[in-house]
Amino acid sequence: MSSRYRRLVVLVGCIAANVVVCLYGVRTLSSVSGLKGNEVHHLSEDGRSRLSAATIPSHVSRTVEADRIRRRRKHDEMMFGYVLEPPDAAEGRYCDHMSSSNQTILIVVCSAIENIDRRNAIRATWGDPALLSAVGARLVFVVARADPARSPPGIERRVVAEHRRQGDVVQADFVDDYVNLTAKTVSALRWAVRACPRIRYVMKSDDDVYVDVAALTRRLESERITQTSTFGVADSAATSFIVGQVVDSARPVRDRRSKWYTPASIYPAEFFPPYTSGTGYALGASVVRRLVALLDARDG
Repeated sequence: MSSRYRRLVVLVGCIAANVVVCLYGVRTLSSVSGLKGNEVHHLSEDGRSRLSAATIPSHVSRTVEADRIRRRRKHDEMMFGYVLEPPDAAEGRYCDHMSSSNQTILIVVCSAIENIDRRNAIRATWGDPALLSAVGARLVFVVARADPARSPPGIERRVVAEHRRQGDVVQADFVDDYVNLTAKTVSALRWAVRACPRIRYVMKSDDDVYVDVAALTRRLESERITQTSTFGVADSAATSFIVGQVVDSARPVRDRRSKWYTPASIYPAEFFPPYTSGTGYALGASVVRRLVALLDARDG
């Protein structure tokens, strides 16, 4: 047997042995922790050499299980924190550069983390701070965390630099993905209530939408006057409305190949109730607070 052939046999044997050891380790971790996939990976990183039931203390297993339940509950109830946010937001002063009487609207733009060019285009056009301030408006962009398997390399570092330079970026603590748009909207509304408690309206928009902010504020004020003068609504409740393009009698998409696929297990009815298009809608701040309160009550 030639030395080259012997080396090949030894190499194949080593590879086979490594595969067997890895499979055994994963199977052992799975049987001990009851976790799968990424959770097994995290446990192996955290546990290092803990590869058998005999070497993993019971309190570690309980901690891992409790963490798994916490993360699942957090996702179900949209209770996410913020990785990045403007420094004055936590104290409820993000909109306080405007006088309290001029805090009209906070525009929350939901943006994909990699869409830095779109955010810059908005800042240079309808979202110019001077133009917004003239009509009592403030702008913030809401993104989420990068997806290691899909996001451009270095995007997290670039967003951190954008956040420090512009001061108008909020990053929620979940992966930025199309299926998480509901989580992003909920996180945006929660943040708006906390960061700008004295604002009168909140608008949710996307980063591919042009907003005529001056026309929007006039329309909102007109609706408020109509509520009081025509319908006799008290002034304190006159902003309790939602303005947007109403979509009625829309059917859930049942095609699994569609990015809008909605399984019957999530929404079994034939039609969705009437709703405003997610491209852009404005809500009275009192409506936002009520929505967030309902979410908080559900979480409790």
